[in-house]
Amino acid sequence: MGFCRECVPACLHLYNAASHLWDINYALNLGQGGRLHSPSQWTNTFVGQVHIYTNILTGLGAGDLWQPNYANGLHLISCPDPLAGPVSSMFTNVMGRLPSNGEWVQILDPGTQTYLTTTFHTGTGWDNGDPTLSVGESAWFNSGPVVVPEPASLALAGLGAGALLVFRRRKSV
Repeated sequence: MGFCRECVPACLHLYNAASHLWDINYALNLGQGGRLHSPSQWTNTFVGQVHIYTNILTGLGAGDLWQPNYANGLHLISCPDPLAGPVSSMFTNVMGRLPSNGEWVQILDPGTQTYLTTTFHTGTGWDNGDPTLSVGESAWFNSGPVVVPEPASLALAGLGAGALLVFRRRKSV
């Protein structure tokens, strides 16, 4: 038996090699990615038809447009068409739009089993190089990063004054 551990480390599901079935349904929607940890090497053959999106593979005539409209957050996803290329071009193919300032992509290096993270900055591009996303490879895409508001100077002054009062009272007691 092999095992698959999804995004949540506490989640463990089994694959039965004799029946060729998982203990749960691992059907993924188009463009979704997944992580599979296996104790041994194995070969998987994917069979099916490739649906061509004309806004990704241009010049192929009329057809459907890839418009995934992912919500803000972290997504493990890939390009729906069999393409490879640098993140600078693949971001649009995967997300269906241009990157926004502060969004990042994290790609697993299979050789070292470490992740390379590169963040997009308006005006300067990707800050940690332009790694390649291979055909069928999924990566972590952080869309619409959470903006952590800076505390207002008045709030900081109030906290400082409050802390000063507490320390003075403790000294006088």
